Amino acid sequence: MVRGAKPKPTKLKKMQGNPGKRALNREEPEPRVVDLHDPPGWMGQFGKEEWVRVVRELPTGMVTVLDRAVLENYCAAYDEWRTCLSMIKRYGRTQMNNGRRFNSPYVSQAQRARLDLNRFAAELGFTPSARSRVRADHGESDSDSDKEFADIIGI
Repeated sequence: MVRGAKPKPTKLKKMQGNPGKRALNREEPEPRVVDLHDPPGWMGQFGKEEWVRVVRELPTGMVTVLDRAVLENYCAAYDEWRTCLSMIKRYGRTQMNNGRRFNSPYVSQAQRARLDLNRFAAELGFTPSARSRVRADHGESDSDSDKEFADIIGI
């Protein structure tokens, strides 16, 4: 039985500045980055819209070929959640059957989809708390650029 927190990927440790200062795994596999422009054709409309919205905001190289399924699951959970919400809005939170009122099945389905959505969002760093632990590489800093320029012109 494995105990303790699951290990963080080396790329994530680097983005966080390696706060524990432990040795980084230099042999960790680095899967190739994938093109995420088009959402999968099987996905519902809400999921496709979420895919486009999220992909536009992702840092370059964040999602690899191995992570694509997590992103697909996130968008599929979002699609299911939004679909259930629209059905609840249309038919109500409760329904009648043989003169008895009962909760709409869409309510519990929406709750399960929301839990899945939140879990996948955290895996991808989409939640505020997950995002606060990641540092995105936005390119070189101005001081690095200035130093490189000074080296080039011989100052």
